[in-house]
Formats: sequence, structure tokens, C-alpha cells
Amino acid sequence: MIESTESDTAPGKLAPERTFVIQLRAGSDFGRRRVHGRIEHVVTGDSEPFTSLEEAVAFMSRHLAPPAESSNTAARAAKGKGKR
Repeated sequence: MIESTESDTAPGKLAPERTFVIQLRAGSDFGRRRVHGRIEHVVTGDSEPFTSLEEAVAFMSRHLAPPAESSNTAARAAKGKGKR
């Protein structure tokens, strides 16, 4: 069991952008590392099935990774268009 500390549950520490829902299929067995289900990123609504813990972690990693530099550059350019 994972113990939480007061700082882990303090207001403002749990960002919605870092929230996921995981549904496990019947027959999933953590002892044998056989997990099947569906994972959803709450903020975007993106979801996909997974058949291993590695796939679920990869999905979370993609949604928690900082945006690509090209996306940031395009966003800054779009913001600056109407400010002349």
C-alpha cells in the first residue's frame, strides 16, 4: 500500500491535467502482470484500450509530456497575429 503524506493531498497539488481513469477488464491479474482495460485522460477525453501496464504508462506519458517546441512556436505566432 502506498502511504500518502499531507503534502501529497494538499489543495492545489492534484492538477486535473494529470488525472486519468483506468478501467480494468475482468480477468486482469496484477500478480501475473496481465492487465487489460481502458485508460482515459480526463481533461482531453482521449482514451484507448491497453493490454499491459507498459501500454497504460505509455498513454499517461504521452499526455503528461510537455508540448513539442513546434507546437509552442505555432501557438505564440497565432497569439501575436492580432496585436499590431
